[in-house]
Amino acid sequence: MNMNDTLFLFLCTLLVWLMTPGLSLFYGGLVQSKNVLNTVMQSMSAIVIVTFAWILFGFSFSFGNGNLLFGDFTYIGLSHVGFSTQSAISEHIPLALFMLFQLMFCTIAVSILSGSIAEKMKFIPYLIFVFLWVVCVYSPVAHWVWGGGWIDKIGAIDYAGGTVVHITSGVSGLVLAIMIGAGKNFDKRPPHNLIITLIGGILVWFGWYGFNVGSALTFDKIAMISFVNTALAASAGALGWSIIEY
Repeated sequence: MNMNDTLFLFLCTLLVWLMTPGLSLFYGGLVQSKNVLNTVMQSMSAIVIVTFAWILFGFSFSFGNGNLLFGDFTYIGLSHVGFSTQSAISEHIPLALFMLFQLMFCTIAVSILSGSIAEKMKFIPYLIFVFLWVVCVYSPVAHWVWGGGWIDKIGAIDYAGGTVVHITSGVSGLVLAIMIGAGKNFDKRPPHNLIITLIGGILVWFGWYGFNVGSALTFDKIAMISFVNTALAASAGALGWSIIEY
């Protein structure tokens, strides 16, 4: 076990956690004032619901041995998940820390898709959907790509969740948006508070350094390149948006 890598991933895990409150503020500032609390809680409640879904089933279904489609029950309820390492998953960091880092990825995926149903979905059905989505959608895809599943076997590389996080949340968000619909007077809903949105965007930007750099699981050449590219890409995106808006 490498203590430097352990501390590094611990800090990156905290940064990724910060992205969910950031997204809650980002979305909260864009909706109408009467829907702010519901919208913010849709993102923040993801931390709670996803945590229980992940520790009960999700982590085991994602990283258990299983087959090419699904993980097995090896880590169900965090069985055998502790401070020791697991050579097949993380040779130099505690398995429990790796589990928490992956939990944050799952949480942010839920927060991302919640933006597609802002102001349009009741809270309790949303919570039920989140639990089922983690177990039935996110976890199997995570196993396909990172847990030794069929996508992993064909040699595909997903460094920081382009497939597992963004495709699952993006496609799911699109399906939800199509099923629920835009509702009435969609074009007449001005943002509630763009300053809150800006603060949320800053927190997401800050957390993304932990998201991308931490995916190397150690601070090596790959992590350094990720750090530089994340800074450049974020600034380029902000500049492009600014030009278009102007």
